[in-house]
Amino acid sequence: MTWHVETATAARKELKRMGKSGIAEVLSWFEENVEGQKSPEVSGSYLTGNLRGVWRYKVKQWRALADIDFEKHIVTIYHIGWRENFYTLKR
Repeated sequence: MTWHVETATAARKELKRMGKSGIAEVLSWFEENVEGQKSPEVSGSYLTGNLRGVWRYKVKQWRALADIDFEKHIVTIYHIGWRENFYTLKR
């Protein structure tokens, strides 16, 4: 079964602030590397510490935090940001 990518409301707002080229980079990366693949874990990293249970995806200079629902095969992106200050944010 293949995977589907969804964006939470907060992530959609952050995408709008990224500009057209940033939006295109991030969305096309997720289409190529996560959506339709057998496993979204290959492209991402499981985080520990205060972000335990969250998956991180690196898309050039951008970072995305996501939850993976292994039963429904859905990756939900809930935060997208610039890599410089990305990890100072808490879930």
